[in-house]
Amino acid sequence: MHLELLELMKSLRLKGMANAMERELTTAEQEGLPVAKVLQRLLQEEHRYRQEQSLAYRLHQAKLPWEWSIETFPFKRQTGVNPSQIRALPEKST
Repeated sequence: MHLELLELMKSLRLKGMANAMERELTTAEQEGLPVAKVLQRLLQEEHRYRQEQSLAYRLHQAKLPWEWSIETFPFKRQTGVNPSQIRALPEKST
């Protein structure tokens, strides 16, 4: 039955769910989770997967010259940007 589920997920292009299915079913069996909870977790995995793929696609389409990070940001070329404010942003988001 698991193989049939995987094939259906793949044909429906639910790659995130397919990747997480075995792990989630094992967890559900061990913890005795209700079916609705398992479906919720699988759908959350699919949503997370699609968000990651969307971000990866947009970054690829942006064709940035190198992988940017706070450490590699060209502050000297961006005179209107306050480096201390930018470096503080990751601290505020956590």
